[in-house]
Amino acid sequence: MKHPSFPEVRIVGMHFRGAEMVEYASALQGGEELFLEREPENQYDQNAIKVLTNDGAHLGYIERSEERWISGHMEEGANYVAVVDRVVPFKNTVHVICNVEPQ
Repeated sequence: MKHPSFPEVRIVGMHFRGAEMVEYASALQGGEELFLEREPENQYDQNAIKVLTNDGAHLGYIERSEERWISGHMEEGANYVAVVDRVVPFKNTVHVICNVEPQ
């Protein structure tokens, strides 16, 4: 089964991970890849999808409005990667805009 791509997906919540993650996210460049991991045990959202750096650090989460579509495909066995498009300043943090692509 061919799984779809999801353009213009926001990665959010870096400010909850600390200043180091906001700084890391701020320095991301277009084309960099980040890794996605389902987090069904998340007490606030069973569709939560963690975004991980190359070294496995927890950067943030896929925005809630997009995660349920992506998580459904991940439950079916799809592996996705988030390809950074751009970084947008937002209040006291940043949002990373990416394209979520099947691997």
